[in-house]
Amino acid sequence: MTPDSEHLIFRQPQPGDLLDLHSCFSDAETARYWLNGFSNNLKDTDEKLTLMMGHWTKYGIGDWVLTEKDKNRVIGFCGLHFIKDMKEINIGYMLHRSKWGLGYGHESATAAIRYGFECLALKQIVAVIQPGNIPSKRVAEKSGLTFWKEIQWQGSDRVVYSILAKVSEA
Repeated sequence: MTPDSEHLIFRQPQPGDLLDLHSCFSDAETARYWLNGFSNNLKDTDEKLTLMMGHWTKYGIGDWVLTEKDKNRVIGFCGLHFIKDMKEINIGYMLHRSKWGLGYGHESATAAIRYGFECLALKQIVAVIQPGNIPSKRVAEKSGLTFWKEIQWQGSDRVVYSILAKVSEA
């Protein structure tokens, strides 16, 4: 089972996604705020793809690659994953620059959050964001996350947005 949304298909990453993901990861503006930085070459992208696939193997969750339903080309990723030194599940997302402004960030994040609560029974999901990454903050807020706290993470200032699962009344 994977998240479902109106315009996007979510699936686990696979080795054949290398070139499409490289088009995202090698764009300095697209990867500007990503902790892993942009990829200078296919070897860098392959290492990042290997880490994404390994997270699925180790934890059973991770980043999904995203394709538009009417096309078969990877346009980015969105997923739920563990990040170093934090117990909460983090949501992360990155879209190819040509897909910015189409609402896909919000659509993918909302679908992933819904999946996390409904299918994985998570209690909380966070987004760890560089303070200057205004577009990512907007996606988080539009997807229901609210500012939670400021932290130092991996040697840099970060803001953390959070959303809690709704408690159903029995």
